[in-house]
Amino acid sequence: MKIKLFDKKGKALDTSIDLDEAVWAVSMNEGVVSQAVNVYLDNQRKGTAHSKTRGDVQGGGRKPWRQKGTGRARQGSIRSPLWIKGGVTFGPVPYKKMKRIPKKINKLAIKCVLSEMIGSGSVSFIEGFDDSVLSSTKNMDNFIKSFFGKDICSKVLIIVNKKIERKEDLLRSVRNLKKVNLNDSLNFNIFELMNSDKVLVLNDSITEIEGRLK
Repeated sequence: MKIKLFDKKGKALDTSIDLDEAVWAVSMNEGVVSQAVNVYLDNQRKGTAHSKTRGDVQGGGRKPWRQKGTGRARQGSIRSPLWIKGGVTFGPVPYKKMKRIPKKINKLAIKCVLSEMIGSGSVSFIEGFDDSVLSSTKNMDNFIKSFFGKDICSKVLIIVNKKIERKEDLLRSVRNLKKVNLNDSLNFNIFELMNSDKVLVLNDSITEIEGRLK
């Protein structure tokens, strides 16, 4: 599988790169992708929501009135869930339970999404970034707009090599761009792909991506 490569200034080169079809040309499996995304989102829950039951609310130790003879309904505590400022029935309690899926399913989901995005022309491969782009957020913003189009309103995911040089400069150049996300080839996840309209892959990270997903 051959795909064109762009240089550091965003211009298409005459040479093309070879991609492993076992990673970049996988048929879509919507069930696997849905399962992987749902597990990821469920694991992002903090599980800190907590409401007080009638036993946690302060007060209510004394019976409001006697059991019989008043003509009113019997009550045992003013902190009953039936009362204002009372406890909550079956409210949320703190918990943290991580869901897991097999690694093969997660890899398959990522390959399905990458293959689908390549088929639609949403993935581009570039040699790297020019020094002028790495030194300025404004230059990075202008580069992305010129690369994908001036009127782009899409979310962009940039995938780089794990040990890329000048990584701190690259992080600084994109951290204030709301629609640009940066991650390395070993840590990007299924949700980042699904939440992005365009993916920009650095050439030296392709080997790591293929090694991770094969």
